Amino acid sequence: MITAAIATGMEILFAIAVCLKPSLQRYGTHRQLGFPECQFLILTGWRCPHCNMMTRFAHIVRGQVAAAWQTNPCGTILTGVLSLIVFPWTVAAGFTGKSLRTREPGLVMV
Repeated sequence: MITAAIATGMEILFAIAVCLKPSLQRYGTHRQLGFPECQFLILTGWRCPHCNMMTRFAHIVRGQVAAAWQTNPCGTILTGVLSLIVFPWTVAAGFTGKSLRTREPGLVMV
């Protein structure tokens, strides 16, 4: 049940990103969903780590990895881990009915 929820959440996130146009400012794409402007940005003038998450996802689903990297390098790596390791793992666990737990996490990463 948990694996299905994780996989579904990831699918929803990527489906939303497909519908969004990446912001040319490299942040603020979330405003297309009706969310307010980042309060941290308003108060400090600095972008918070979350300011460009949806922009990065919007670039990734379009295959624009270089633009995603320029927007948020750490987030681009996180997206790769989610897409290449976590998502297939949750789908496989869902189909097999086996737990996500393993005694050898290093082998799973390989």
